[in-house]
Amino acid sequence: MTALRFLCVLTFFLFYNFALRAEVPLSSVLKKYSDSLRYSKTDAVRATYNDSFRQALYDAFQDDQPFQVDLDSVKSTVSVLNSEDGKMRVVSWVYINDREEYS
Repeated sequence: MTALRFLCVLTFFLFYNFALRAEVPLSSVLKKYSDSLRYSKTDAVRATYNDSFRQALYDAFQDDQPFQVDLDSVKSTVSVLNSEDGKMRVVSWVYINDREEYS
């Protein structure tokens, strides 16, 4: 029963993600995913949001000017390191599973 519920939730989020990309600003999407990634109660839901968050960042950085992507809305979730010469940017975040292990 829980597997069926998980599949339903996952399917909903996948279809919902495609609809959101065309209509909602990136900062709002990233904020939603990062908050859900941090505060969701189950590991399965956090894993889904982690994947969605990663994909949204990946898509944003595929743009012509990836250094112009504004990450201010998710500063409480991500850590951003920029090289001194401005040629490299490292974005990382913490993912905690149900066993309270960091991934």
